[in-house]
Amino acid sequence: MEKEVLRALLISTLFENLSEQEVLKLMEGVEYKLVSYNRKEVYAHVGQPIEYVDMVVSGQLNRKLVNKSGRSVTAGSYTIGQFLGQTIIFSKSGNWPVMVEASRPTVVLRMSIDSLLEIMKRDVRVQKLFISYLSTLCIDMVDALGMLTLHTAREKTAIFLLNESKRRNSVVLRFNISRQEIADKLAIQKYSLQRTLTEFANDEIIMLQGKTITIIDREKLKSIANL
Repeated sequence: MEKEVLRALLISTLFENLSEQEVLKLMEGVEYKLVSYNRKEVYAHVGQPIEYVDMVVSGQLNRKLVNKSGRSVTAGSYTIGQFLGQTIIFSKSGNWPVMVEASRPTVVLRMSIDSLLEIMKRDVRVQKLFISYLSTLCIDMVDALGMLTLHTAREKTAIFLLNESKRRNSVVLRFNISRQEIADKLAIQKYSLQRTLTEFANDEIIMLQGKTITIIDREKLKSIANL
């Protein structure tokens, strides 16, 4: 097995906290292939059936909501170690409700749905991890819907920074994505995000250093976010 594939499997949502030997044993005899996507290449269109189980080995894929005029909003992403469409694979429709597009050159590991079922049969821990991940996704989707319905860029930006700080357990946040990608996540314009971050910095709520944002005054952020 390729080192890059094994590394992704070890940090994946399906094999969390399992040893390298355990993962290799679970994957023994499982047929898979690696599929590459170029930047901006569409991985799945709305309504397209899910026929495989894919996991990101390198790169990133974004979920996008697209309206009739072609305007899109990023509604989350798949990064290294994440399986695509876990919430949809066993649904009645089994079709993608969003468009999925590569935000950078991306490689995914592809196996059959039957292979996933076989892996889960081999170890009950994998079953529990799969169910736990689905539960977490449901919570995240509720949070995302709340984010999209907030009224101001200030509120959205404040909540985003607080959530990232909680998720990383740190006030120092270094982002590997662009300001445009962050703005897309928040369903606001890039200039609105830039203006809001500059205002926060001027008010000494945060400190800006390139792609790193340091939270200085968490209580002021909470007040802006109405938390």
